[in-house]
Amino acid sequence: LGKTTVYNLNNKRCFDRKFEIKKSLKGMGQREALRFFDCCAEIISLQYKLDAYEVMFIDADDRLIKRIGNDPAIKKDLTIVFPNVLDKNVLEEYLIRTTNFYGTYWVNENIKNELDALPARIKSFKDEGFDIRLTNLTQKYMHEVVNLPGGFITPGEEDGIY
Repeated sequence: LGKTTVYNLNNKRCFDRKFEIKKSLKGMGQREALRFFDCCAEIISLQYKLDAYEVMFIDADDRLIKRIGNDPAIKKDLTIVFPNVLDKNVLEEYLIRTTNFYGTYWVNENIKNELDALPARIKSFKDEGFDIRLTNLTQKYMHEVVNLPGGFITPGEEDGIY
């Protein structure tokens, strides 16, 4: 969706908060996993309150997002971006673009199975009052559906395309 590119173009003004969730949970039982997500949410909350970055990108794990959303101050500033998988054309275009960027193996291992569950995830987040934005065929990238702070460089601008 363009998160990595936006981050790379603006890395002094934003932070890509990665927790390597799949790797981190290896060997953990349910109790340890709950504690892990609580700790991750605490780290994000601390960094959010310090206001050192204009934008923070976080892992799109439902368990983490819902814990972060328990803090009303953070939830009001949190925007979740998904491809509009309800539109078959958007889904096809997204898969082609993602495969070209990451490769077939990565797509099959990381997102192919999750796409079937995405409509229910989107509904669940909407029902819980999260700000959900969906990309489409004319707005394919995160920066086209989210208002980034003024002066953020977006893909294409660095080449004079936009």
